[in-house]
Amino acid sequence: MQKLLRLLRITQFQFRNLPINVFFLLLVKSLFKEERILIYAKDLSKDITPSKGDDFHELIFKGELSELEKIRENMVSPPWEFCCHIHDGVRDFFVYKDNEKIGHISWIYNRNNPNRIMNLSTKQCEIKFCLTLPEHRGRGIYPAVLSKIQNYLKEKGYAKVFICVSDGNIPSIRGIEKVGFSLIAQTKLIKIMGVQLNKRYIFHESE
Repeated sequence: MQKLLRLLRITQFQFRNLPINVFFLLLVKSLFKEERILIYAKDLSKDITPSKGDDFHELIFKGELSELEKIRENMVSPPWEFCCHIHDGVRDFFVYKDNEKIGHISWIYNRNNPNRIMNLSTKQCEIKFCLTLPEHRGRGIYPAVLSKIQNYLKEKGYAKVFICVSDGNIPSIRGIEKVGFSLIAQTKLIKIMGVQLNKRYIFHESE
């Protein structure tokens, strides 16, 4: 029942106020999605690799939902990555913000949040739905955010963090590897209308 309600919320959000031709294009695109996913992990007991973007770390913050909601409401078509709190109930995220505008956002999912690829324990989490807006790309913001998130999670007592990425997303893969994440597995992600069909990946410490 929860998956059905979530599906209805996502459908309404994605398709509202769209021209009919755009509606059908998005509908077809959303009906079925299958992609190869690379799974990366980082043991937080080990040293955290600093990023080359340390000079703007002061512009990276743990986000506030109230502020994000105000920004989202002023956007004509907010990207999915600005709406994870609405669809998945997740609350923890980090942003890169310059001149009061968000240039990057990354969310932290724990075992209580839906829409995860990983099967998590209490001391594990998954970084998901990371987005750097086009005008801020190529500056090393993404790995800088990941580095700061790692420090935050370590302080909170997490033992391991995962991040999953499409095998064709080379810029993101480079950013992930720059800050010490190691490739541990590959899997297939299958979704229909935003609902994940395949089982969550279970990590074994021997991997």
